[in-house]
Amino acid sequence: MPARLCPSPLKNRLLVIGLQAMARTLLNEVLRERSGLIEMQLAQIVDPNGLAHNRTVHLAEHKRMMVKWSATQTNDIFEGD
Repeated sequence: MPARLCPSPLKNRLLVIGLQAMARTLLNEVLRERSGLIEMQLAQIVDPNGLAHNRTVHLAEHKRMMVKWSATQTNDIFEGD
């Protein structure tokens, strides 16, 4: 049976990688957020010393961006989009 015809156990499920891609696109193209700020929030950045990126460096900007994103998602849910 061709792969495209095989039933998928993941059908109609949103995976983390899909959520990240959706958030990145929405934040960048619709909400016009800076791509660097988006990448710092979503990516698993590791510095040369092997330490994870410190997300508190731009905490106020991160918070504003995520509140803006979550408000957009909440509106879509309640409006049925």
